[in-house]
Amino acid sequence: MERLALPSADIRIADRVVRSETLFAYAEASQLTPSTALPDEGVQLHSSYLGHESAEHSSASHLLIAPGGRPRVWAVEHDPANLPVMYARRLCLLDHLAVLADDFRQRTNAEVLVDVAAEALERIDQA
Repeated sequence: MERLALPSADIRIADRVVRSETLFAYAEASQLTPSTALPDEGVQLHSSYLGHESAEHSSASHLLIAPGGRPRVWAVEHDPANLPVMYARRLCLLDHLAVLADDFRQRTNAEVLVDVAAEALERIDQA
């Protein structure tokens, strides 16, 4: 499975610009796997989204690797109307980056802002 790069999100932690890289892969329309690394922070988030419009729910699984703790894995069920993996992949990317920001906020108590380039949203929707 080929991994494709997206334009980097503008991520700021406590008013400091943080370097990031987001890659994604997909096997078919109902599956998407984004991964984001913050190399200078030693943080990685790998997510996998699986869903179908006729399913009871969409599923998001996450693996977070960060300094000072063990890697953490968890899954979240979503309403497929709110997270339509097949038709609005940009919502999966936005959820993925929100999970990353929320975790960083909880671990550091720092303000985290994420701005996603329109080009990244368009590119992931076209995959």
